[in-house]
Amino acid sequence: MNSTTGTYSWQTNTDDVGIYVWYFNSSDNYGGTAPETITVTVKSIPSYNVSGYVFDNAGAGLGSVLVQNGSKQSNTSASGYYSITNLSNGTYNFSYSKAGFNTEYLEITISGADNTSANKTLYDTTPPASINTISATSTPLYINWTWSDPSNPDFDHVEIYIDSVFKTNVTRGWQFYNASYFAPNLTYTISTRTVDNYSNVNTTWVNNTAATSSELTYVFSFINDTGTVSNFSSARNASDGAVSVFAEVNASGSYQLNVTTNTTDIPDASIHTLELRYNVSGDNFTVQLWNGSSWNNRTTLNDTSLSYRNITLYPEELISYGTLAGNAGSINKSYSLVRYMDLNASAQQQGILYLDYQRIYNY
Repeated sequence: MNSTTGTYSWQTNTDDVGIYVWYFNSSDNYGGTAPETITVTVKSIPSYNVSGYVFDNAGAGLGSVLVQNGSKQSNTSASGYYSITNLSNGTYNFSYSKAGFNTEYLEITISGADNTSANKTLYDTTPPASINTISATSTPLYINWTWSDPSNPDFDHVEIYIDSVFKTNVTRGWQFYNASYFAPNLTYTISTRTVDNYSNVNTTWVNNTAATSSELTYVFSFINDTGTVSNFSSARNASDGAVSVFAEVNASGSYQLNVTTNTTDIPDASIHTLELRYNVSGDNFTVQLWNGSSWNNRTTLNDTSLSYRNITLYPEELISYGTLAGNAGSINKSYSLVRYMDLNASAQQQGILYLDYQRIYNY
C-alpha cells in the first residue's frame, strides 16, 4: 500500500492461484469512515504444447535431433518425434540441429491451442571422407586392392572405376576389390570415391596404380646338397645370354649331383608348365618334382646341345601357401620344388648341367 497515493499492488506467481477476499477501511481527518470488500481471483495462464516429427533427406524419421527454443528443448526419438510443453500464447523460433546435417529453423505461433504438426526436414549435404591406406596385391591375371573405409556413420559405399571406366559399387565394410579380368605385364589404375546414405558424393578421387606380374615365374633360390652351383642368377633370366652351371663333385668315390630349386609366388592358373632351357655334358640328369610327400621322377635331361624341355606340373606339385579371397575371384599363391640329380653316378667322369633358365609358365 502506498500511503500517499492509496495505491495497492500485488505481483502474483503460479503459487498464488486461488480466490482472495480483501477488506479495506478508509477514514478522513473529520471522523468519516468507508469500509470496502473486494474479491480477487488469481487464475493460471494457459499453456500449450508443440509437437511434430523431424525427417531426413529421404523422408525417414530422424532420431537424436536437438529441438530448442531458449531453455525449452527436446531430443527426437528414433522415429523423429518430439514434444515441448508448457508454452504460452506467442510466437517462437525453434532450431533443429544434429551433427552431419544442416541446422534448420521454424517459426511457430501458439494461439489458444496445441500445435501438433510442427514438422521439419533436415538435410545432410556433407559427403563422407575418402577411403585411406589403399594398396594392391597382383598376379599375372589378378589385382586385389584393399583399403580402409571412412568412419562416417552414414557412409554407404565406394564407387570403383578401372582406367576411368565404372565397374561396381563396393558396400561399406567389404574394403577390397579383386579384379580378375586383367592381362599380364600391364598397369591398371583404380579410382575410388565415397558416397553416403543420402547420395552425397565425395568429389576427391583416391587412386592407385598397380601392375600385373608376368605369366612367367622364374626360379627363386636353390640348395645344393651335393655339387656346386655357379652363376645361379642366369637361371632366373632368359635373355642375358649366360647359363648357370651345376657341376657334379666326387663324393664317396663317384661324381654326384643333388640340387633343389624353389620357385615361389606362382599364381593361380589352369595350367602350369615347367620350362627349362639347358644342355648337359659328361652325364644325364633326372628332374624330380616334390608332390608334398615324396619326389616324382618327371624327365631325364640328356641333350648335349642347348635345348628346351617342358613339363606340365601335376596339381599336387604346386604347394599352396595362401589364398587371397576377393569379390571377383581369388588369388592363390603356390611354390614348386624341382630337384636335379644324377641317379647313375659315375666314378670316372664328371657330369655338368648348363641351365640357361628355369621358369614356370602360368596360363
